[in-house]
Amino acid sequence: MLLRCSLGRICTIDGGGYPHCVRVDYVYHKGTILVGSLVLRKWHSHLSANPKVAFEIDMYENAENGVFDFRGLMIKGRANLIEDTRQKKEAVALLRAQHPGAPFGTNPVIVGIFPMKRLRWGPWEKIHEP
Repeated sequence: MLLRCSLGRICTIDGGGYPHCVRVDYVYHKGTILVGSLVLRKWHSHLSANPKVAFEIDMYENAENGVFDFRGLMIKGRANLIEDTRQKKEAVALLRAQHPGAPFGTNPVIVGIFPMKRLRWGPWEKIHEP
């Protein structure tokens, strides 16, 4: 499912201890979720104080009986800014391939999410990977 979707939501914890959730473009590569942004956003600053995050994706598909099947996946893990030049360059190339035309700019902010726990819901037995 991480390979089929391209839109997710990252949830960080702000300075007051409250969740802060935003929509993000991402790519899943070698066990890591890579998130790109043109500039630093408010949620990026939360990572230095608390790198624990939740990341969620969901999918709706028309079922054979006309009802929509809904399934989702939540990842809990740690996130940090990717600053290594080689890793960042690779991440940018992957993100641009997944999101043609997205405004990542010439020096985007890249965050890596390293999964530790996964929770899922919905009719997973019906997923047919391409």
